[in-house]
Amino acid sequence: MWREFKLIDLFNYTRGTRLTKENRIKGSIPLVTAGESNQGVKGFISNENQQVFSHAITIDMFCNSFVHVRKFCCDDNILVLTPKQEMSKYHLMFISVLIAQSKTKYNYGKQYRINSLEKHRIPLPTHKDGTIAYDLMENFIKVLEKQHIERVKALWDQKLNAYDKARLNGVKMRGGYNGSKNFKGLPMTLQENNASTTMGGGGGG
Repeated sequence: MWREFKLIDLFNYTRGTRLTKENRIKGSIPLVTAGESNQGVKGFISNENQQVFSHAITIDMFCNSFVHVRKFCCDDNILVLTPKQEMSKYHLMFISVLIAQSKTKYNYGKQYRINSLEKHRIPLPTHKDGTIAYDLMENFIKVLEKQHIERVKALWDQKLNAYDKARLNGVKMRGGYNGSKNFKGLPMTLQENNASTTMGGGGGG
């Protein structure tokens, strides 16, 4: 059974602090701003006036939604949702995906802001007693995560086997093989999958 819930009933929320590019001080804390790539992270800063968050969902002005487990900062184009009760990263991931399903409604002319958040409802699975089925949500995400890891591993094996076969057949890669030095000689798709697995698990975390 599924039931709709208001996001503001599940999360405390706040807006990030305005920070122009000119005022960013380089550092080690991820800065989240509007955008789909790299889970919204546009750089790393050390500005002391920026509030630091962790274990939260971010929503930008276009309703792009991401989970950030580790510490991060954000600008004023970002809304930060922190759970009112204990939630695992898997619960946050499940909810974040549902939030992002509304992104087709928003653009530069109609942006996702606090009033949008306060009206936003999402469907969640529930138990017979009406409580949210957090166990089902977590298990669902874990299954998807396992399937993704298995697909990436299979691709690694496929590419590495092809590479080994080429070496055995006397086909030399540019510059010869020399461990990590020649990692860039591997097929681009292999590098991209390596990068994606490194970023996996929820931004900033």
